[in-house]
Amino acid sequence: MTSGAAVDDAGQSAAEPERSLDLAGSVVKGRYRVNAIASVGRDVVVYTAVDIRYQRPIALKVLRDQFAADPAFVAAVREQACTLALRSHAHRRVTRVYECDTMDDGRLFVAVERTKGATLREVLDARGPLDPSTALRIASRVGEALEALHHSKIIHGQLRT
Repeated sequence: MTSGAAVDDAGQSAAEPERSLDLAGSVVKGRYRVNAIASVGRDVVVYTAVDIRYQRPIALKVLRDQFAADPAFVAAVREQACTLALRSHAHRRVTRVYECDTMDDGRLFVAVERTKGATLREVLDARGPLDPSTALRIASRVGEALEALHHSKIIHGQLRT
């Protein structure tokens, strides 16, 4: 028997809003002041935030509701975040993970270094194709970062421009 409630692509009931989208203006764990949504991906919502303790800007990643309900996915994210937190100092091109924990309501979050600058997609859209030497330099840096991740047994699932 069904309830008759509409369900969206993420399996959410249309009557209940997605909890991962409701953090702007809150403070997480008494430490992270959440400002605004920076991006929404398939599996995570990224917020701009401030680490109150160290007065540094961070990005706060929160699993989207559908993925937060999958214990195996949550465990994999936690394991990879903890691995990165322990080894992020080893390679300067890999974003630092400051903390991976759960909020008071049990939702998983990962506090990471906030990076500045345009994405590769934004650069390509604004300037057009890169000259070969610039493209090679970027590809080399991405390759170095991927090599560092793979040596830590981490496989990145979202490489994109």
